[in-house]
Amino acid sequence: MCVGEDDRRGIHPTMFSRVAALAYVNQLAINIKQRTKLKAILLRQYQQTYYKRQQVAISAEFYNIMLAIIITAIILLSSRKLFYAST
Repeated sequence: MCVGEDDRRGIHPTMFSRVAALAYVNQLAINIKQRTKLKAILLRQYQQTYYKRQQVAISAEFYNIMLAIIITAIILLSSRKLFYAST
């Protein structure tokens, strides 16, 4: 079919190709929007998971420090008692 001929449906071939191209571009835009939304959702979920992991790490580190302080206090108190008991 030449560019100048009319299609049997009454749509000019170049016009038909323009409509098809617009539909294709529109579908691409929709796909890009959907992918962008999906990426945003996945990024949000990753950030929430990372934040929770960070909180767990901080709380574990806090408990380790507290345990070290308690053990040090017990050692100091017991050595103090031993010192006073020996004199």
